[in-house]
Amino acid sequence: VELLTNAMGDLVGQGLALNTSFKNLETQAKLTNSNFEDLKVGAENAFKLGVGENLAEATDIIAKFSTKLGTVFTGKELGEFIGKASAVGKILDVDVTEVLTKAEPVIKQFGLTGKESFDLLALAATKGSTAQNDILDSLSEYSQLAKEAGLSAFQFGELLTRGTDAGVFNTDKIADSLKET
Repeated sequence: VELLTNAMGDLVGQGLALNTSFKNLETQAKLTNSNFEDLKVGAENAFKLGVGENLAEATDIIAKFSTKLGTVFTGKELGEFIGKASAVGKILDVDVTEVLTKAEPVIKQFGLTGKESFDLLALAATKGSTAQNDILDSLSEYSQLAKEAGLSAFQFGELLTRGTDAGVFNTDKIADSLKET
């Protein structure tokens, strides 16, 4: 009986957390002129792709990044992108929110679509690993400089990954060389 009571208590707690998360998501939808149902589907898709420990956590992440990336992605696209960003985070051993925070400037700077954004992150995760594991930092920090130098987002990503292939210890050193051009 005690085990059943504890299980029921956990379910009620999770239900309340999800309800609160959905209310927060609805508020974010109104603030960003987004479609709440699209964001809700996006949260469900992100959770199915491994984002969060539960649907409430995935919903909170969608709510947070809908304000930052809502002009770039629809709610459904945002959920899919966040799910894919989570996979990149697992490769780089960083939290999905860190991947998203560092991806935001380069996405906005170059006006990337969802697919382009993921392709760039996948390139960074699979080919841009260094001992410093700093490629996301470099993409984020130097995206404006790369664009001013006339590079596309993918050319910039390729520049960083080629440098790591050549044995450069830190992608910051590669990106910093753009200042010299």
